[in-house]
Amino acid sequence: MAQLETITTAMNSIPDIIFYKDTQGIYRGGNTAWSNLLGKPLDQLIGKTDLDLFPEEMAKSFQSYDKAMLASGKPTPNNE
Repeated sequence: MAQLETITTAMNSIPDIIFYKDTQGIYRGGNTAWSNLLGKPLDQLIGKTDLDLFPEEMAKSFQSYDKAMLASGKPTPNNE
C-alpha cells in the first residue's frame, strides 16, 4: 500500500496529465491534473471508459490511439 501511495504522490506532483487504462479501455487511475481537466473527482473517473466521459467522436479517436499503442506494444504519449 505504501508503494501505491508513493506512486500516487509522484504522479500528482507532475503538472502533466497522467492516466492509465486497462486493456479493455477502462480508466484505472490518474493524477489530479487529469481530474482537474475533466472537472470531476478521481473516484468519478475510475471505472469509466472514453465513451462515458467524452463526446462520441472524441472518444472513438482516443480508442483508436489506444488500439494503435497496444498493437505496437510500446507506450505512446499523446499530445492533444
